Amino acid sequence: MHGSIWRFQGSPDDLAGRYDALVAQIPRASLRLHVCLRGTDGLVVFDTCPSLEDFEATEPMLRSAMTGAGLPEPTVEHHPVHAAFIHGAPLAE
Repeated sequence: MHGSIWRFQGSPDDLAGRYDALVAQIPRASLRLHVCLRGTDGLVVFDTCPSLEDFEATEPMLRSAMTGAGLPEPTVEHHPVHAAFIHGAPLAE
């Protein structure tokens, strides 16, 4: 599993509305493990994909949707996922 951390700088209130508009366009079933955190200077989004290749295949569409929702250009970090849990249960691969 591949994880990415997206950091959006700006007003958290403004960005949250734009994020909500973005997520409204994404099929819920594709959000396997996805978390949006509200920071003091913006939003931090943690997202996963089955693999880095899957991420790279969907990134252009996602970036286009982010632009359409009015989100600023984020900084992005990529990491392999070692372990993931939801309600104490491991997330199955």
